[in-house]
Amino acid sequence: MEYKDYQFYRQREVVETGSTYFICSRYRAGRMARLIARDSFVKARNSHSCDEEEEAAIITDVRSRMRTELQKAGLVNLSLPPTLVWEQVVTSLHEAHPKATLRTIARLPSIAIIKYARIQATGRDAFRAIESTPTRNVAENDPRPFLQFSMVCVGFGHPELIRLLRYPNSAIYIDGTFKMVPATFRQCLILMVKDLGVDVYVPAMYVLMDSKHQDAYWNALNFVII
Repeated sequence: MEYKDYQFYRQREVVETGSTYFICSRYRAGRMARLIARDSFVKARNSHSCDEEEEAAIITDVRSRMRTELQKAGLVNLSLPPTLVWEQVVTSLHEAHPKATLRTIARLPSIAIIKYARIQATGRDAFRAIESTPTRNVAENDPRPFLQFSMVCVGFGHPELIRLLRYPNSAIYIDGTFKMVPATFRQCLILMVKDLGVDVYVPAMYVLMDSKHQDAYWNALNFVII
């Protein structure tokens, strides 16, 4: 906890009275500076080696806002280390409340929040991070895209059915698509081929695609036509 540019560590908590006692982290000798926090107020004792109580100051709880700011700042620049993101957010909060006693999120929990937000946005996938802004831009001050194209197309099929694609003049068509697909994909394409031996169409391949544009269908057909 920070109070008037001093860092205080929590010493103990009294449940019966709802009071929390903090001690100054800079204490080395002499009188120990203390803080007594109860409800939304904090009192300082032994400040600057005197035992006089100071006026109660209101604690401003900025943890909810800080969580949001950490998530936003962590996604704006994925290459910035979480520690630096936390320092920037803490600095901005102190600038916004110059005379207030802030109740903030500690460093380690803040780093965990930033990492979790980035995992949710990228799925631990470096390529998904590259596809997001501003990472895909030429530079932070240049919004032009450096990433020109990115395509993921994953095909599944039984070898015996894929063998039918080798026959000359095979009839192929798209049977349908499904929206229930794994994360990062947009649809599952089903490619049907006619089995001339029994004169029926069978599903030759299932293709997971991350796009619904027309070019994606042509690419899928080019991949499966042998």
